[in-house]
Formats: sequence, structure tokens, C-alpha cells
Amino acid sequence: MIAVPLPPSDLERFARLLWRPGDVREVRIPTPGRTDAGYFDSPDELVRAVTAVDGRQNVYVTVNPVDPSLMARASNRIKTRIRTTTGDANVVERRWLPIDIDPVRPSDISASEAEREAALEVARSVWRYLSGLGWPEPVSTMSGNGYWLLYPIDLPNDEASKALVDGVLAHLAERFNTSAVTIDTTVSNASRIVAMIGTVKVKGDATTDRPHRRSGLLRQPAELVPVAREMMAALAPEHPAARVVITSGDRMPEGWVGTLLAQAGVSARVGHRGGRTWYRLASCPFHPDDDQGGDCGVGEDAEGKGLGHCFHNRGAGKGWQDFKAALGLQTTVWPMAPVAHAAPQPKASTRIDAADLLALSLRPLRWVVPDIIPEGTTILAAPPKVGKSCLIYQIAVEAAIGGDLIDRRVTPGSVLYLALEDGKRRGQARLLAALAGRTMPRGRLEVQWDAPNIGAGLEEEIHAWLDSHPDAVMVAIDTLGKVRGASSGRRNAYEVDVEAMNKLQDLFRDRPVALVIVHHARKEGHEDILGSVSGTYGITGSVDTIVVVRRMRNETFGTFHITGRDVVEDSIPVQFNNMTWTSAPATLPAASFERTEVYRYIEGHGPVFPAAIAAALGFGSRKSVDNMVQKLVADGAVARRPKGYVVVGVRISLSPPDSSDGSESHQGNRGYPRDMRAREDDGPARMAIVANAEWLHACRVYAAHQSAHRQTPLGWTCDTCYPEGAS
Repeated sequence: MIAVPLPPSDLERFARLLWRPGDVREVRIPTPGRTDAGYFDSPDELVRAVTAVDGRQNVYVTVNPVDPSLMARASNRIKTRIRTTTGDANVVERRWLPIDIDPVRPSDISASEAEREAALEVARSVWRYLSGLGWPEPVSTMSGNGYWLLYPIDLPNDEASKALVDGVLAHLAERFNTSAVTIDTTVSNASRIVAMIGTVKVKGDATTDRPHRRSGLLRQPAELVPVAREMMAALAPEHPAARVVITSGDRMPEGWVGTLLAQAGVSARVGHRGGRTWYRLASCPFHPDDDQGGDCGVGEDAEGKGLGHCFHNRGAGKGWQDFKAALGLQTTVWPMAPVAHAAPQPKASTRIDAADLLALSLRPLRWVVPDIIPEGTTILAAPPKVGKSCLIYQIAVEAAIGGDLIDRRVTPGSVLYLALEDGKRRGQARLLAALAGRTMPRGRLEVQWDAPNIGAGLEEEIHAWLDSHPDAVMVAIDTLGKVRGASSGRRNAYEVDVEAMNKLQDLFRDRPVALVIVHHARKEGHEDILGSVSGTYGITGSVDTIVVVRRMRNETFGTFHITGRDVVEDSIPVQFNNMTWTSAPATLPAASFERTEVYRYIEGHGPVFPAAIAAALGFGSRKSVDNMVQKLVADGAVARRPKGYVVVGVRISLSPPDSSDGSESHQGNRGYPRDMRAREDDGPARMAIVANAEWLHACRVYAAHQSAHRQTPLGWTCDTCYPEGAS
């Protein structure tokens, strides 16, 4: 009998993933009244020692390698009541940038399933956002109650590196923190410990709604690619002179809690007792209507750890994190740098030698929606009631939260939407549809219901908003007719249109921001998409990009037609369902009515087999429906599952066999990072299967591997191309 070895556990996989030859790491087990710890130079010895305590205590490990001489404290064993643990100065180098995403809940209890799901949604949003900025794939883990995204880095252990990590975490926290989920900005210290993945998290008592869970390694990239220092610096400059960062990891500066209270305008009286500094609050947030003595408050111990205590029944058990959330304290503060007013400069010449022009190093064009909306001015035109305003809400929402639109990563940033044909009720409904259950961060999207006309104050309002939002990516005006004043009749319509467009475009000449102007289109039937836009050619001729949406009312499928100065002329198949736009398989807009109906039935009722489809739609023989389903499978529109056919989250496009292997050469695949794409040779054509945001990676041989496709907490994967546990 041949013994078949068991696959490695998540604990073994995680330990080996961290290790390089010569590494030493500390395992730490903090318990009330003491700390147990040990140092390990072998991942196998670490696994052996941790397994002995798994499920009884919470186990942590230093994410970065430490000084090998610390092995003398407790060599390859866990020592009870160890006196000294690893400090920042003991770390050899920074190998990992840890992002800790945790649901907000009372201290020392496990998360509920709803809280864990909320943390997962934020983890996905962070992953997509950073991936869209070109960051390599992280190691994705579930810590038991929340999620860690561990990004490989290669930095020395110095103050500049710490400031860089501080800046990244503060940027992400500011962007993604909600009332329910937060990104911990205190994990930037070099000696940071993280949950030992593969062990059980045992916070509090296990209850039905708050169980103890085993942490897990969700996704390990095939190759660990360090995040470039420049990518980190792009989120937060390395030089901290222009900002004040209060957070400094485990060793907070003395008086930091008092600083936070003062910045938040919270009144307190300070006192000292037993080596601790306490700030007694004038009013406790947990019982403000019954606060007699002002004894409740927050503080810090000699090690800089935040404290909190409430003496009232309503606040029993409340700790530092509870007080911090209730008082609205911001752990990291980012004041704006002082603006230096430079002396006026002479106007630059508009003439340049062609050789000098070729030698210039110019920044690349910024895309808000890749291949559809670049910086500059875009006219978005469609007949009434086709869904163009819903499209603007979608773009605005995805920009605000760092998401996707039509399988394209939207550039994140602030958006101003002049929804001049909407009211609050309709706007709320469209926002809810675009969010699809996600959370809208504050300060990212502003919706305005009225505005002055062009030439009567509109330009000044937009200019002021742009100046106050340096991260702006888009301003949308819906519609042009609402801000264009009535013509006097003394000038021809073409001149009036050109003048109106120029006044708006002047605001965006030197800004990498998109101005999207929603406008009406004429009825279907005009062959030239420019000619289908209402008004004179003064409108289409003045702007940079034109997007015309074509869809028959009461029909699902349509097309985005794009043309302009900086875009590749293209037609993108789309579908409109439940007030939102999504991509459609390329064959569906032109497919037969019957095949389109089959696709829509699978989309709404899948998984389902052809016999049930034929019976429900009344198309007669199962064989004809089966043929239509197989064509949809060949197009990549649907896939076979054990219980029937379902609509899938991939798009398949064909490119000529002589196309280069560079990812930018494939029509329809622009804007996707290389690791989100896979190809296979298929006779005379090369098939590119592009994964959307629901997939971690695309299957390499899609048609042959459908039965191996599996949904994981972070998205779909293929067990044949990416066996579980493969590195």
C-alpha cells in the first residue's frame, strides 16, 4: 500500500511563504498577565511549536525577519513569561507591508458573519484599488475575524521606510474606513506581529453568532513581486515634513492621546496614576445624560498603549477602541502643507522646435475609464430614457470607491456630478443601484441639483471645486441643455456651441481631470455617430472624445460607440439591467432574438439545463436550445456547472495569430494588468480570456476546465490551472 502524503496545511504554507534561508522570526502569545514567546530559524520547528498551542491561545508572528542573535532568548521553543520581546531596532529589513482590515466591534470578542463579510468587501475594494494602480498581487489571508493583505516590499528598516508605510496605511484608511470596518494605521512598525495564519482565533467565548474561526491562507500569488518604492510614494510622499503623523506603532509618543483629544475638541482633565496618564472626560459618550462625576475617560500606559474605562453600567467593558470610535478620534492626522506663493512667471512661449518637442518627457494620458473616457472633455450622448444618467452615476460611484465599469478599472478620485435633471429621490435610487450593496465613503462624490448657466457663474463654481479637490478625476454635467443659456438669435448656432464648449474646456486645460457633458442624441438610424449627436458640429468638433450610447428602449443589449482625438475608435457591447450597465459577450447585441432570450433566461435563473430553458421559453425542441447554449459557451458568455449552465464573469476576444505577446496589443484587453490575463493557442487564432473583478485569475484553458472553476472568498479561480495550495 502506497502512503499518500497529506497536502500542507495553511499553517505550514504560511510559515514557508514568509521564510528565506537564514531568517529568524518571533512567535508571540500574549495572554492576560503574561506574554509567552520564542524565536525560530526554521518554519518546520515553528509549525511544530505552534501546533501544540493551536486552539487554546491566540498566536502571532513577526512578519519581518529579526536579528538571529535573538535565538538565544528561546531557541526553537515557546518560553513562558518571556521578559523581552522584539523591538523595531531588532528587525533586519522590511519584507512585508501588512494591511489589517478588521470589523468594528467591542474588544475581545469574535466577529459575527455579517461583520466578517463587511471586512471582506473592504478587503476586495482595497485589493482592486491597488491593483488598478499597478501594484502586484498580495498574499490574501483571513485572520479569523477580519482580513490581512500582505504586500511584498524590499525596504531597509529606517525612519524613511516607516514614514512611507505610515503614509500608505493612512491613505488607505482615509479612503476605505467606514463606520463598520477600519484599516489599522498602527501596524506600520517594523516589529509588527500578525496573526499566525492557519491557527484558530480564540477571542472571547465562542457563541452561535460569534464563533471561533480558523484563519486561512486565501491566495498566494505564483510569484512574490515587491511593491516598488515609487508606487508607495505615489500614495503618500516619503518626506513627512508636509504632514504630522501621530501614529507610530507600538511605541506611541508621550501625550499622544491628549493630542488627539485636543484636535477633536474633546474636554478632559489630565491626571497620573500608577505610571499611567488618564484624561477624565467632561462628558462620557456612553451615558452623556447621566454623567455625574466625570470619572470615565481614556489614557495611555508607560508603553504608549491606548486605554479606556467607563464606570457606568451602560459603558461596562468599553475600552480604548470603543472610546476612540465614540469620540470620533482620528489616529492619523494629515494637515495640509503650507502653500508657497511663487512670484508671477512670464508667459511661456507656445512655439517649440520639433526636435525639442520629441525630446520632452511628458506624462501619459490619464484615463478615468480605460479606452472610454480620458482626461479632457467628453460628450456622452444618447436618446432620452436609454440610461445615460445611470451610466454617469455608475462611473462616479466606481471612481469614489475604486471599482470597475464594463470590465475596466476606474481611476479613483473625487467626483462632482451636476445632476440637473434629477431630484433627490431619483438620485438616491440610482446611487443605490450603482453601489449594489457597497458602502459610499464620505468626501468622494458630491451631487448637485442646480447650477448657474455657462457664462453666468458655472465656470467659477467648477473652478473653486477643482481647486479644493486636488484628487479630482471627473466633473459631470447632466445635461448640456440645462446650463446653456437661450440664444439671442444674433449669432449662428455653430458659433454659440463652440463658445460654450470653449468656456468649459478652459477649466481643464492643465488638469488631468475629465469633464463629461451629457447630451441628447437624435433617433436611431444615423450612420455617423457624430451626426447622431444633437446640435451643430460645433459641439462634437470642440470636444476631445465622443461616446454615443445606442440601445433600443425595452431591450437589454446595446453598444457604446467611442471616437475622439486620443481614443481608439471602438464599439463595445454592453447590457443594461436594473439601472446598471455591464459588459456583454460580443456576439449578443447582434445575436438572434432567440439566443439573446436564452442568455437572459440563464442569467436570471441559472444554473439551469437546456430542457428547462426550452420548456420555460416555449422554443420547442431541446436540441435547438442546446445548440444555442453551446454557442454561448463557445463565446464565453455562459459556462457549465454541476447543476446546469450559468452566466460567467469572463469575456473572450480573438486576436490575429501574429499579434505580439504584449498585453497592450489585444483589442478589447487594454487596461488590464498582465496577471489578470491568460491565453491559449486555438488553431488560427489566439484566444484571450480576460478575468473581471469577480475572478482572481483567468482560467488558461477556459472551455476545457469549466468543471474546475470554483468560487473563493476573494473571487473565482480554476483548480486545474491554479491547484489549491500551489505557489
